[in-house]
Amino acid sequence: MTNVVDVDWKLRLHRWFDALIPARGPSWNEAAAFAREIKSDLHVTSDPAEIERQDIALRVAMETLSQTRPYLEALL
Repeated sequence: MTNVVDVDWKLRLHRWFDALIPARGPSWNEAAAFAREIKSDLHVTSDPAEIERQDIALRVAMETLSQTRPYLEALL
C-alpha cells in the first residue's frame, strides 16, 4: 500500500532532528473516494502501477479544472 508521508514539527523542538516524527497520510484507497469527485472513473487498488496511473490521470484532471476555472468565473 502506498502512503503519502509528511513531517510534523512539535512544540518548537524543530532545532533537534529527533523532534521529527513521520506522519502517515491517507492511502490511495482512502483518498480514492474523495478523488472521484474530480475524476469519476478512479477506483481502489493495491497495485502500485495502477495507483501511479490513476494518480497521473487525477493530476491531469485537476490541471484541466484549474485552467477552466478562470473562464467559468468570468461567466458569473
